[in-house]
Amino acid sequence: MAKKGTSPWLYIGCGCVALIGLAIAAVVAAGFMGASFFQGYVEDMQDPQARAEKVKQILGTEALPEGYHARMYFSVPWVLDMVFLSDGQPTEEGVFDENFQPFDSAGLGEHVFVFFSVRGDAGDGDLEEIFESRGRSGEVQFDMGSHFRSLEELSRGEIEIEPQKLSYITHRGELETEDRERIVGIYAQMRANCPKRDRTRLAVWFERLPTSDGESESTAEATMAASDAASENVPLDLPGTPADESTLRDFMSHFNLCAK
Repeated sequence: MAKKGTSPWLYIGCGCVALIGLAIAAVVAAGFMGASFFQGYVEDMQDPQARAEKVKQILGTEALPEGYHARMYFSVPWVLDMVFLSDGQPTEEGVFDENFQPFDSAGLGEHVFVFFSVRGDAGDGDLEEIFESRGRSGEVQFDMGSHFRSLEELSRGEIEIEPQKLSYITHRGELETEDRERIVGIYAQMRANCPKRDRTRLAVWFERLPTSDGESESTAEATMAASDAASENVPLDLPGTPADESTLRDFMSHFNLCAK
């Protein structure tokens, strides 16, 4: 995010100027829908239960994965949906205001899940580049101040969870938060291929990497260490992480990203 205090939904994107433009267009569309739309959104964000219900609707699920909380959502009917889950401490009631920064490191937890759905065929050239991150391998940017950055691509594949087929690429990398915390971890970037190809649905599931003493890495030094390890092909303990296909399948089975 360019400046602290900027509306958190203003620059939602995924490593591509085209999608940032779509997000801005969505916000403009929301403006035309009137103040009542925005007021209803603010009320939902201030109510943890209402916020969670909106997130479950977007994700096509009756229950969020155990330990996960709805950190934020944003939705413009027929145009755009975005949700952000984490297993950190849930946002306290009433804290949502113009200074709310959903991608701050505070209370982020060990795991982060972000889902972004925008109207447009997944086969479109610009949107395809978002998933492939062409030119900046593995980089997935959700606003102007926080993004996922790959240090090493680990695997690619596809899993089928009816009615969705999920294409995925997994990485060892880092999440840079809005307050410039750099958190080292493993993440899977995914695209949901649905029977009706009217929307592009992208997701990222991130897990912090623990240090040798069991604490989570979250410093620039840890980032450098992970980069050095990647260059030296130091093996990772991948079972149970987003880079483990069975674990990824189990986690994504909570959702039906094709539902909406």
